Parts: sequence; C-alpha cells; structure tokens
Amino acid sequence: MKVSVNLLFVIMLFPIVLCAQNDEWFRKGLDAKDPKEKIEYFTKSIQLTGESAAAYNNRGVAKNDLEDYQGAIADFSKAIEIDPTSADEYNNRGSAKGDLKDYQGAIADFSKAIEIDPKSADAYNNRGSAKGDLQNYQGAIADFSKAIEIDPKYTDAYVNRGKANYHLQDYLGAIADYSKAIEIDPKYIDAYLNRGSAKDDLQDYQGAIADYSKAIEVDPKSAVAYNNRGNAKGDLKDYQGAIADYSKTIEIDPEYIYSYNNRGFIYLKLSRYDDAIADFNKAICLKSDCISAFANLGYVYLQKGKNDLAIEVLNKCLKINDKSFSVNMDLAIIYYRQGELPESKLYLDIAKSLEPILNKGVDGINELEKEGYYWTKKDKKTLKKMFDGLK
Repeated sequence: MKVSVNLLFVIMLFPIVLCAQNDEWFRKGLDAKDPKEKIEYFTKSIQLTGESAAAYNNRGVAKNDLEDYQGAIADFSKAIEIDPTSADEYNNRGSAKGDLKDYQGAIADFSKAIEIDPKSADAYNNRGSAKGDLQNYQGAIADFSKAIEIDPKYTDAYVNRGKANYHLQDYLGAIADYSKAIEIDPKYIDAYLNRGSAKDDLQDYQGAIADYSKAIEVDPKSAVAYNNRGNAKGDLKDYQGAIADYSKTIEIDPEYIYSYNNRGFIYLKLSRYDDAIADFNKAICLKSDCISAFANLGYVYLQKGKNDLAIEVLNKCLKINDKSFSVNMDLAIIYYRQGELPESKLYLDIAKSLEPILNKGVDGINELEKEGYYWTKKDKKTLKKMFDGLK
C-alpha cells in the first residue's frame, strides 16, 4: 500500500511590525509568543489608539494561528478599510480565505496584493498555491515561476512549482524544482520527501530511498520519511527492510495509521496472516473508516479460508465505500467459491469488468496491482474460472 507525502501547497502570512502609535500594548503584542496573549495585547492597543491598521493586521495573524479564520478575515478587512494600500493585508486575508477553502476569494485578494506591489514574490507564490488548490496547475506554475523570477532564492516557490508539476505527472520537472530548492537549502526536508515521491513514481526506488534517508538525516523523528522509505523498500521486495521502517514509524508516532496498514500488507505478502490481522485491526481501531485496512483484513480472512469473517469485514467496508473495486472482487471470489451467484448485480458487473483486464495477461494484472489489489496465483486461476462461468 503506497502512501506518499502530503502534497498540499504552502501559503504564507505576514505580520506587520510597524507601530504607528508606538504604544506599549502594541510592542507587547509583537514580543508575545502565545497567540492568545498577542490577541489580548493588540486588542488593548486598538482600544487605546483606535484606527490602527497594523494592530488589526497583527491581531488577525494571531487569530489565524488559532484557526479562527473568520475572526482573522474580519481583522484583515478592517485593516484594509483603514489602509487599502498595503499588499501584506490583502495577502493575509487571502491566506485566511484559502484556509476556509474560499480559493476564488483568496485569488482575488492575492491579485489585489500584486496590483499594489507587482514585485511581491509572496503574493505570486500564494496565488499560485490557491490556483493549485483549484487544480489549475498550469496557472499555478505561471505564478510560481513569476515568484522565482522576482526572487531566484525563493525555496517555497520551487517546492510549490514542483508539486504542481508532480500533479501534471511531469515527474522530471518536479524533481528539477525540488533539487533546486535543496541546492539553496540543503536541510529543506519537504523537498527531499517530495523528490523521493516523484522518484518513486518513476520507479527509481533506490533514488527514492536515498532521498527519504536524507530526510531522516535532517529530521530523525520524521515518521513520514520512515513510512515512505518503507514503501520504496517494499517495491524493491526488501520486505524485512520495509517492516523495519514501518516499525520505526510506529515507534515515533504510535498513531500513524498508514504504517500499520502498510506493515500489515507486507505481512500479508509474507503469509504472516496473524501479524497482518493485528496490524489491520490496529489501523481500524485508530480510524474506524480506514477502508484500505478493512479491505486488507477481509482479504486476509479470504486467504485463510474464513469466508464468514471475510464477508462480515468486507460488508463493513462496503458501508464506507460501496464501489470499492477490490472489496467487491473479494466478495465475488467468496460467493463463487461457495457455489453461489452474487446477489448484488454490482459484484457481477465488477467481475465481468475484470475479464478484459485479465485477458491482457501480466499487463492487466499490473494495472490492478497499481490500484492496490494484491493477487495470488490461486486467485488468478479462481477468477479466470469464474469469468468462464459467467460468460
């Protein structure tokens, strides 16, 4: 089971350190570390000085840090009302709108920031991020490229452009961008993680492992790096190495669901069914709607010949996603083995839909495995017999 690194885009906020009134409360707000304290001090500054765009803006940043995005937007809007010429205030309001998934509203604010300050690399980077969230990856790349043109050392813009290229399946372009970010900042862990994911998709598993290992060197507590390195080792059939990395992930973060599921999947490949069952159950315990863990658990029971347990688990899985490809196929296999035709037409349709894929031979099986379905020789034979019976 492959779980790649989070590929969300980066949007940045900017406090304004200008203190027009130079009052004590404002200075305390700037010096405070706790966002709640900052809000308290900036509120007192506003009460003291009245119309202070800087105080409203900085209070908005503190509210944003506390995920009070509506409150932050209200403060940024007030700051803009007082001083409509500040690009940073539009930038910040756009960021808060982005956090609320109002990407169109965010783009409008970032565009206004660019109108005020055409040399704002941050505004271009942020607008590119919002476009990326709307899956307008070409538009995002144009904005990230503009940010890089303004500031050739802007590592976040390189990484964000790499993510957009990744989404367009331009893995070599993504790798080039991540590599540039690493050249500028050799300790940029996300660049290593994302470059590893791109190499993984190019089936350069050794290169991916090297990047995940470098990320671990930068941050020995990176659960994501260990998990992803485990995935790459699994792709190379280094199952013991994969288990060791998943176990390290779990040691760092005992609630890292994907490593339980991934380790269980390796145990399944090694026919260590009891260990696999324990890991899948742990993943389900941590996340009751973890569909892949349910599907894998049902498959283990199917392999062990415990059809009643398999049906019970797989039907729970269907309550989460009734169109799960592998789950419906597992149920179809069970019903066929029991000499029953599936009651649900969906099982029959899924089974029939597999026939042209299986007829492609190895290539067809590979297509299914990319979707996360694990096959054994026994089940390939069973499925082919079932399809012959359905014709």
